[in-house]
Amino acid sequence: MKVGISALFDPQATAHARTLERALAVARDKVPGAGRLAFDRVDDGATANGAEQAARQLIGHDIDALIGPFGSDAVVGALHLYVAAGIPVFLPAATIDLGALPEGVFRLCPNDRAIAQAILDRIRERGFQTIRVLSDGSPHYLALKSKVERLLATAAVSTDDIVPAQHPMATVFLGRLEASRDWLRGFRQGGEAEPVLFSDDAADPSVTRELTSMGDVEALAVPDSRDLEGARPFAAHHRNLFGEEPGTYFHEVIAAVQLVANLALRRAAQSARSVPPCFDGVPTVFGPARFVGGENERATLVWKNLGAASTGVVFSQEARS
Repeated sequence: MKVGISALFDPQATAHARTLERALAVARDKVPGAGRLAFDRVDDGATANGAEQAARQLIGHDIDALIGPFGSDAVVGALHLYVAAGIPVFLPAATIDLGALPEGVFRLCPNDRAIAQAILDRIRERGFQTIRVLSDGSPHYLALKSKVERLLATAAVSTDDIVPAQHPMATVFLGRLEASRDWLRGFRQGGEAEPVLFSDDAADPSVTRELTSMGDVEALAVPDSRDLEGARPFAAHHRNLFGEEPGTYFHEVIAAVQLVANLALRRAAQSARSVPPCFDGVPTVFGPARFVGGENERATLVWKNLGAASTGVVFSQEARS
């Protein structure tokens, strides 16, 4: 079974590229049926135009399923092409709010609606009365910034008087991993000391690694192997191979390969290419798979103090359904 991978593969451009390659290596070793999968990688540059070109190339290669695109901006440029071609799509890391997901599209990670709500909930929990919301300027994170600001405005009217301010109690920065790291370095070196809340892409130790004075920094994150019992064998194999813990969205990639491998096994058993992509109950790192409207009902979020343990689950798609 031929599986397309649409992503940015340059580890110099994003640490997520290394996480993806390592996740695929672990999956080949540990996911039952992964040996039936032939991965066809095309670099989409994490942009809408790049993803559209990658989609046309992969569709031309006659792929049976797609893992990716990984970047939310890339999804906007390409998803409709895979849907029109009838190719099942598995989104490990693209959180962008697409409304109702098209049939045949399965998101493993939480979506931006959940992320925005989790940010609001954290602001309330910590008692921040004034908040500054910034983004890296990318289309996806500008949209998420607007979503967060709308929630804050609603909360200000009804409950906590939370408003954007020039001199806030905390700053929310919404952006990609590298942009978040660069922004935080400049922010702290410029003498700014207030707490910082990051969105999910920045939940990586590299964000604070070079800072001598990190301050109060939290990032919203997907769970790691400490939070997911089913992920522990895969994380252990990652440590054996690479000598360190897996990066952000490692487990979502493993889950995507588990679902695609299951689809390949069912197609082989029925000697048919048109087996419908139905995955309820399929074993994954998150537990038995369950999707509603294409969204992973087992998706969760945790807040992490960067460099420390997680604060525990703060969002559960399953609990809110």
